[in-house]
Amino acid sequence: MGGGGFHKKGELFLKIMDSEERVELGRKLAFVLDTIIRSEDILGSGKILELGCGTGRILVPLAKFGYKYYGLDISPTYIRKAEERAVRENVTMRLYTGSVLDMEEILGGRGSL
Repeated sequence: MGGGGFHKKGELFLKIMDSEERVELGRKLAFVLDTIIRSEDILGSGKILELGCGTGRILVPLAKFGYKYYGLDISPTYIRKAEERAVRENVTMRLYTGSVLDMEEILGGRGSL
């Protein structure tokens, strides 16, 4: 698995990555992305895959807008935090732990979500 060891040290960055300022920035970015997606009608399937989804500060707000959300992050710590955030915000999504280099294996050979 790739990542250069970051996945083993995710807790070191958690206070920064999951700070209230970053969470609020994630909410604002999700709003902007939702506005662009809807105004340009660029997402026919309603599915979004966020690579490097971290603690879910963007994916959870987007899932609240009704998208079918999938997140991938190499850090089990971050995925756990994203799962906690999803439960707290009452949204459903699929989250995967792993490297983008292992996408085919993570998706079980399906090739798509």
